[in-house]
Amino acid sequence: MKLKITITGPKVHDVGYRPWLTEKAVDLALRGFEVYNDAEGDLQSVVALVDSDKRRATQFFEFAKAELPPLARIDDIRSEPYDEEIQPLWQSATLGTFVQINKAVPILQEMREDLREVKTNTNLIPEIAENTRLIPEIAENTRPIPEIAEKQDVIIDEIRGLHREMTFDAGWRARIESDIQAIKAKIGIR
Repeated sequence: MKLKITITGPKVHDVGYRPWLTEKAVDLALRGFEVYNDAEGDLQSVVALVDSDKRRATQFFEFAKAELPPLARIDDIRSEPYDEEIQPLWQSATLGTFVQINKAVPILQEMREDLREVKTNTNLIPEIAENTRLIPEIAENTRPIPEIAEKQDVIIDEIRGLHREMTFDAGWRARIESDIQAIKAKIGIR
């Protein structure tokens, strides 16, 4: 039994429809199979040509009606008898693989460049790891900071008091030295 199955809709190209259908054709071990993108007016279409016994051809059509790739949006699926030659499944699968690999190569090249950039950025990880080895020690040394922050006003007042005392003592010392000099001068001691 040979069938021409046409799937139409606003989004049936570039959503993986051909590999999706090819995988099912392989699962069902169809004798002959071809799949290609086409168009019907403003709508995209995917055409699958099937050559197999009636049971498997029917199963394939039922699958095509019930399942579709996640990104696909379809309007219609129809089937009609087909009389022309259909290439063997292995040949179609081989060509489909080539087409998919050809699409993947530029994506893989771009990914390779992205991975090089990631590798460059991750070269710093050992250095970062070495520097973070000190974190427990830093944590222990900074543990008193909240307590010090709470007592900040008291500490500042203590420092101001010491400053006043030092200033007062310096003034008294200067006055005492001046008085001693005056006394020494009166008694004639140098």
